[in-house]
Amino acid sequence: MNTMQIIGLGTGGMDDLTLKAHKALNENIPTFARTERHPIIKALKEEIQIECFDDFFEKYETFDEVYEKIADKIIELAKKHGKINYCTAGSPYYGEIVTKKLINEYKDEINIIIIDGMSFLDKCIKLSGYSDYKSLKILDCLEADEFSFDINSFNIITQVYDEDMASQLKLKLMETYPDDSDILKVDVLEENVKKMPLFMLDQEKKYGFSTYF
Repeated sequence: MNTMQIIGLGTGGMDDLTLKAHKALNENIPTFARTERHPIIKALKEEIQIECFDDFFEKYETFDEVYEKIADKIIELAKKHGKINYCTAGSPYYGEIVTKKLINEYKDEINIIIIDGMSFLDKCIKLSGYSDYKSLKILDCLEADEFSFDINSFNIITQVYDEDMASQLKLKLMETYPDDSDILKVDVLEENVKKMPLFMLDQEKKYGFSTYF
C-alpha cells in the first residue's frame, strides 16, 4: 500500500519541529505542503525540495473546492511516488480540513502516518490569556453557523482566512452575541493579540490561516 506521512510543522520556526518530523523530512522522498506561508517553509526549502499548493487558492472559487482538489492531488501523488510527505501548519489534528478528508475518505487506499506538531490551538489558548475557562469549544469558521456557538463556553474559531470570511463570521456571531461584545483576534504565527468589539471583527486589514478569534 502507498504511504503518506502527514507532518505537523508546529507554530513557529525550525525549533518547533519534532525529531520524528526532522527524520521524515530527511527521507529523500517527494514532499508537499498546503501553503508556503508558514515561516518554516522558507528555511526547509534551503535543505529539501518542497512543492506547495498556494495556487489552488487562486485557481478555485470556494474553499470547499480548494480542499477537495488538494486532497485529490495529494492522493494522486502518493499513488505516483509510492511514499510522500504532506506538511501542514500546526498540528494535523486541529483545523486541517485536508487531513480530515484524507483520513475519512482515503484511509483504506493509503497508509496514512500522522507525525504531530504543536497545534495552533494550544498556542492560541496561551496567547489569549484565558486559563480558567470551564469549557472550551473549537469551531471551524468554514463549518460554523449561528447555532454553533456556546455562550457558556470559551469559543475558539479557526480558519478566518480573509475579510469575506470575517464578515460572514461577524453576522453569525451577531445572531448570538450583542454587537459590542468583546472578542479577541489572535494571530498565532505573529503572536499578536488584539481586543475589539464584535462589530469591528471584519474591519481588520490582515487575515490568514493563522488568524483565530
